[in-house]
Amino acid sequence: MHCEDTICAISTPQGESGIGVIRISGREAIRIAQRVFRKKPAGPLLEDLPSHTIHYGLVVDPSTEEVLDEVLLSLLRGPRTYTREDMVEISCHGNPLLLRRAMTLLLRHGARLAEPGEFTKRAFLNGRIDLTQAEAVMDMIRSRTEASLKVAFGQLQGRLGQEIRVLRDQLLSLLAHVEANIDFSEEDLEVISLEEIQKILAHISSSIQKLLEGWEEGRILREGLVVAIVGRPNVGKSSLLNALLQEDRAIVTDTPGTTRDVLEEWVNLRGVAVKLVDTAGLRETRDPVELEGVRRAREALDRAHLVLLVMDVSQPLQEGDRYLIDLVKAKNKIAVFNKSDLSEMINEKYVRERLADTEAVKVSATKCMGLDLLKDAIENEVFHGHLDLGESPFLISSRHGAAIEKAQQAIRRAISALDTRMASEFLALETRAAIDHLGEVIGTTTTEDLLDRIFSQFCIGK
Repeated sequence: MHCEDTICAISTPQGESGIGVIRISGREAIRIAQRVFRKKPAGPLLEDLPSHTIHYGLVVDPSTEEVLDEVLLSLLRGPRTYTREDMVEISCHGNPLLLRRAMTLLLRHGARLAEPGEFTKRAFLNGRIDLTQAEAVMDMIRSRTEASLKVAFGQLQGRLGQEIRVLRDQLLSLLAHVEANIDFSEEDLEVISLEEIQKILAHISSSIQKLLEGWEEGRILREGLVVAIVGRPNVGKSSLLNALLQEDRAIVTDTPGTTRDVLEEWVNLRGVAVKLVDTAGLRETRDPVELEGVRRAREALDRAHLVLLVMDVSQPLQEGDRYLIDLVKAKNKIAVFNKSDLSEMINEKYVRERLADTEAVKVSATKCMGLDLLKDAIENEVFHGHLDLGESPFLISSRHGAAIEKAQQAIRRAISALDTRMASEFLALETRAAIDHLGEVIGTTTTEDLLDRIFSQFCIGK
C-alpha cells in the first residue's frame, strides 16, 4: 500500500439512496477536490478555508465546465480526521451513475481508487486506532443484533485494546527487571525477587484467563449461533423453524421426507443472531434425493454449536428417536418434546435417562406454545444463564483468541521455568514471546501479510 497516494472511494452502499458520500484522503485531498468543486457563492479556495467546515457548491468537469451535481463538501484537515490525513467528503445525490461520474473526475485529477479497508488501515498505520479498534469497524457494520453491536462498539471504544496494553506493559516492565537480574548476576545483585516475579506472572495469567473464558461467547455474538434442528421425519422440525421465525418459511406436510435439503434462516433470539438449520429427517431411505438430504443433515449436525433434538410426544418412542439420542450425546443439545398439545405417548423417562444433564422443553410448534421456554433453554445452554454485556471487554475474534491463548501458554511456561529453577534466560525468552503475542492483538507486533488479510475483508470506502 502506498500511503503517500491520495485515495478516494464511494463510502455509501451501492444502489439508489437520498445521499451518496465520496471520501477523499491524503496529502493532495483538498487540492484535488478544489479542481472539481465550485463554491456557491464564489469565495476563497478550499485551501484557504478553515478545517471542519461544510460548504455548498457544484461538482463540475473542469475540461467542459459541465455541472454534474449540487453537493455539500466537508473540509477536514489532519490530524483531526479519521485517517489523520487531510480529508474531504462530498455528499452528492445518491444516484449510482452520478457518483461514478464524480469518482471518475477525481481519479482523472490525481486521486486513486482506495483498496478495501484502506481508510481504516491508514487510521491504524497513522496511530489513530489500534488493530482491535480497526477490526471493530467492520464488526460494527456487520452486526446483526443489538448485543453484537454493543460488543463491537465496546471494542471500537478501545476496551479490549486498553486491557491488552496494560497486560503487555506489565510484561515489558517485568522483562526489564528479569534482564537486569541477568546482567548483574555475576555481582549477586537481585533487582527483583523470584517470588515477586511469580506473583506478577500469576496476576497476568489470571487476567488473561478471564478474557479467554468469554472467548466462545464473544465469537457467537460476533459470528452468530448455529442451531441445527434434527429429528426423525414428521416430528415437527419445519413447524418449529416456522414458529421461531414467525413466518411460513419451510413447507410443512404430513408426508415423511418433505424436507429434502438443509434450510438455513437467521433469526434474532434474545439479542443473539441465530442461524436455524432445518434438516431432513434422519432415517434409512433409498430415495437418492432424500438420501442427499440426509447426508447434508449430518454435515449440519457436525458444524452446529447447538442441537435441538425434536421428538413427537404424541407417538411412542421409535427406533429413529433412539438412534438420534445416541448420535447427539456428545453435542451441546436440548431435547424438544414437540406436539405437547396432544396426548403424550412417548417414554419421556427413557429420554431423560439417556440424555442426563440435558435440558428438556415441551412445546407445540403449531400452537406456538412453550417457545419462550425454549428460548430460555437456548440462552442457558450457550451463555450459562443471563448474558452480561457490561463494561468488561469481550474477545469476539478468532485471531484475538488464538494470539491471547499463545500468550497464556508462554506465561505458563515462564511460571514453570520459575518453579523448576531454570536459568533466567528461559524466563526472559517466554516473557518476550508473551509480549509479542499480545502485540499481535493490538498491532504493535504485526506483518504486512497480516494487515492485508485483515483489511481485505473490509468494504471499499471504509
